[in-house]
Amino acid sequence: MNPRGLRLILVTPWNTQSAIAGVNLLIAKELVQRGVAVTIVRSEMDAQAKLKALNTDMPILRPKDLLKLQPGYDYDHICYAIGNYWLFHGGAINILAQRPGLVLLHDAFLRDLGAGWEQELGKASYQYLLQTLVNHPIQPDAIPETIGTNSMVNWPMAMATGGVVHAKHYLDLAQTACPGPVVELPLPVSDINTAAPRKRQPGDPIDIVTIGHVNSNKLPEEIIQAIGSSHRLRTHCQYRLLGPIDDETRSRLESLADSLHVKIQMTGWLDEEHLLREIGMSDCVLCLRFPILEGASMSAIVALLSARPTIVCDAGFYSEIPDDVVIKLPARPQAPAIVRALETIIDKPDHMADVAARARVYALETFTASCYVDGLLNLIEEAIDVSFTVKEARTLCAETSAWGLDGTDPLFSRLSKISIDLFS
Repeated sequence: MNPRGLRLILVTPWNTQSAIAGVNLLIAKELVQRGVAVTIVRSEMDAQAKLKALNTDMPILRPKDLLKLQPGYDYDHICYAIGNYWLFHGGAINILAQRPGLVLLHDAFLRDLGAGWEQELGKASYQYLLQTLVNHPIQPDAIPETIGTNSMVNWPMAMATGGVVHAKHYLDLAQTACPGPVVELPLPVSDINTAAPRKRQPGDPIDIVTIGHVNSNKLPEEIIQAIGSSHRLRTHCQYRLLGPIDDETRSRLESLADSLHVKIQMTGWLDEEHLLREIGMSDCVLCLRFPILEGASMSAIVALLSARPTIVCDAGFYSEIPDDVVIKLPARPQAPAIVRALETIIDKPDHMADVAARARVYALETFTASCYVDGLLNLIEEAIDVSFTVKEARTLCAETSAWGLDGTDPLFSRLSKISIDLFS
């Protein structure tokens, strides 16, 4: 597709605290460099919409402004960045329901986003959503061990003209729900400026970090218990959690670490400069998850770019990383496996430095804005073709609803088949 002259709307968080915003800034800059006119529509809700915006010369609108624009006249297509945090992505969902577009699906689990929409619409409307799009009851507080249909990926994808996922592990879910094409493109991440890893000797102590919002699915309790189970690790490891943490979680983890004599530090939220400085003081990165709810893991990609030995679970996005650039543990790692991995890093510093160096090369070659935009532009061309069919399908739904029919009525099915035959 020749991008010059293309007018694209990008609906996304656009604040300095959102990792997804940073990714989409990279994508938008690459698009502009290729001649695409990009307009940003901020998708944050409530107070989050007032967070400091990323610096850009691109026009920035609010969701209500987009609804005043006409497709084909004021813009050619819309891309929606969708993640699991309602206060960052609620505006995108509200517009997507009215203006179909291509969805950049950053998470493989959208139940928290759905909970926000429940509050926005009311319980009755939300239950109708589940019945019509998800097609089975969901326990609102249950977190599944595997994403499956409980992930609610099919909710935004059913409203999209096409989609992008950032790893293969949730591609089938998105493709099944979407009326348009869905492709997998590696998440673009810019190179990072961290201090070079320090030279270590076998047996030297190590500084271990976990990057990102501190919550139970990053397994901090399990990691502390693993370190605490080994006298050697207790005396040779410091464990630091680099990311936002609530007071209750902080108190619980501090108490657990104290009881096991584990050296621990929790930094709270860090801006990019301070986060990279903290990573630069580390010797290895733990990227353990259970369950795995991300599409792709930016923290894991940052770990690879930092040239630190990185430990992951062999599941989801992490299983797609080559085996020779990380240490992989079972999908649900237990303490003995965590202990063995950390002891390997302590005992084999030269070998692990070689592994981490290969990881950096792999990340630099794979997670690029250039490759992402190559795939995105081709997909946009296909999604524009789908837009007409989606619009006609929505008109059909509106008409049949006015007649008192719903999606279960046989007449609706016959009309749908005729529409598909006519418009392919």
